[in-house]
Amino acid sequence: GTDIDGSTVPNNSIIIDFSKMNKILEASKSRLYVILQPGVILSKLNRLLETRNLNFPIKPLSDKVSTIAGLISTNATSGSLRYPLPSLISELEIIDGSGKLIIVKGSKIKDFIGSRGTLGVITKIKLKLTEIPKISYNIYEFETTQELLDKTKRLKENEDLLSLFFISRIASKLTSQEEKYYLIAQYEGMQGLITEKLEIANTEK
Repeated sequence: GTDIDGSTVPNNSIIIDFSKMNKILEASKSRLYVILQPGVILSKLNRLLETRNLNFPIKPLSDKVSTIAGLISTNATSGSLRYPLPSLISELEIIDGSGKLIIVKGSKIKDFIGSRGTLGVITKIKLKLTEIPKISYNIYEFETTQELLDKTKRLKENEDLLSLFFISRIASKLTSQEEKYYLIAQYEGMQGLITEKLEIANTEK
């Protein structure tokens, strides 16, 4: 129910609660995959994967409450520029509108990403995983939005860029920062200037 554009508001609709279908069914460190039920919470999945030095590299801001099937159904891919969501899904088990159980693979997976349940109900998911990468950050300051946009365009050409976060002048003032535009760039690897764990933790706050 974290969808911010109104899609979780019922209107002549059927609502299905998958919160009890929350089991991780199978995981492989050597083959980098996990099979799970639709109600698994993303942050809980990554906490379990961390013990095996594994990671699901998409992390929306609502990851503490977002389910895996919800993430797929709403195409909630914020937090990962390097890893498009379709590239991380190997297989979907779906019950379609006629009640038939189908397995979706390959290029057809894209049809179900962002479909918000209109094409079927997801009952099982096979995801690809990555090993936990080293992360670094850069923070850029700007006086104008044009400077910020120009820098954003250049940064997005970097294949190691994971995410970009924008802070407006108003937001910076409210958080007692110097009143400017800010851009926080997150990289997979150590090319950013912020590399120490404590500095990274402060940046992520």
